[in-house]
Amino acid sequence: MLAHTEGWSFVQAASLPETFFTVWSNVFDRAHLLPNETLLVHGGSSGIGTTAIQLAKAFHARSSLQQALKPNVNSAWNSALMPPLTTRTDFVEEINRLTDSKGVDVILDMIGGNYFQHNLKCMAFDARLVQIGNSKRR
Repeated sequence: MLAHTEGWSFVQAASLPETFFTVWSNVFDRAHLLPNETLLVHGGSSGIGTTAIQLAKAFHARSSLQQALKPNVNSAWNSALMPPLTTRTDFVEEINRLTDSKGVDVILDMIGGNYFQHNLKCMAFDARLVQIGNSKRR
């Protein structure tokens, strides 16, 4: 049970931990992200994305990479441990360059669609892909 924040409605209070529960459940419980592993977050400027980046950093994931439309307007970019990627970047090529062709250990994908095939091309051996959305973009 969580404390109800004074001055907030029950709906507002219930929404506060939602992104943390979603990220924890998917990145840590399902994908088992470990310290010194790499994480790619598609939709890194979203609430889930920024939370994933913050938690990965707090739990000493070696790298947090992200994909967003407007990186210059989001403070999540400052939390990343590796250079940010934008939707205009060929993320497969860039990830493989940044990881010396080893790929990333965990991918949290809220985009889905055609990203699936691209994700497979930048995953490390024994990597984990967590798909939590499908906007059929790209």
